[in-house]
Amino acid sequence: MRYIKIYVYKNNKNMIKDNLGVLILSAMKSGEKVRLKALRAIKTAFMEWETAKVNIGKELTEQTEFSIIKKLIASYEDTAIQCNDGKHEDLVNESKEIAQILSEFIPQAASEDEITNTFIEIAKDIEPIKKNMGTFVKRIKEILPNADGKTVSQIVMKKLT
Repeated sequence: MRYIKIYVYKNNKNMIKDNLGVLILSAMKSGEKVRLKALRAIKTAFMEWETAKVNIGKELTEQTEFSIIKKLIASYEDTAIQCNDGKHEDLVNESKEIAQILSEFIPQAASEDEITNTFIEIAKDIEPIKKNMGTFVKRIKEILPNADGKTVSQIVMKKLT
């Protein structure tokens, strides 16, 4: 049987989903079993998100990718904690290693200075009143997808009062 490679180019080439195939293939060739397991977990989580009924018609964005991977990290860290009874040391180590590999895909959270500067830029277009808080938070999260939502809300609230 002959296989044909098909390349799909999307508008956003920085998305993790677009590079997963290459990363999985690389991990397979190099024999990195734990990395392969982590990459397959990401791929499975993305596929589950895309096929969920609530997400029909929605497109997987970079921000959504980050939130899915953050949930995976929390899940593996929780597994490491739950199995830390001395009997399952191999599972604990593997879960911690997978969580570490997954964290490589998450950019560092935006600093408070970056969030504040973004707020100031947005305030040039939108009137900085309390009624517009949701708009500010949404725009900041669009510009800085790696910003922590709670931190963004606190900074916006502080600036609007």
